[in-house]
Amino acid sequence: MEDLPRKIGSMERAHSEGRFDDLRSMAHGLKGAASSVGAEPLRQAAYSLEKGDVLDLGALLEGIVVQHDKLMEAYENEKDTYSR
Repeated sequence: MEDLPRKIGSMERAHSEGRFDDLRSMAHGLKGAASSVGAEPLRQAAYSLEKGDVLDLGALLEGIVVQHDKLMEAYENEKDTYSR
């Protein structure tokens, strides 16, 4: 979970540099990671980016960022609950 912000940053850089094949590859990896922790909305967003049209990748990446932020907020809340 702690590695997700770095992965999202790498995806954003790949998009801004026009490295769309790399971006799709990273989305594929993120899809697997999200699936393994039961983060279905993030998995769906990663799948959409992996399979999406080049013209839509920016908007699809934004969807991943939104789902990532929601997941991290939930993770932090749960982590705080169990650390008490």
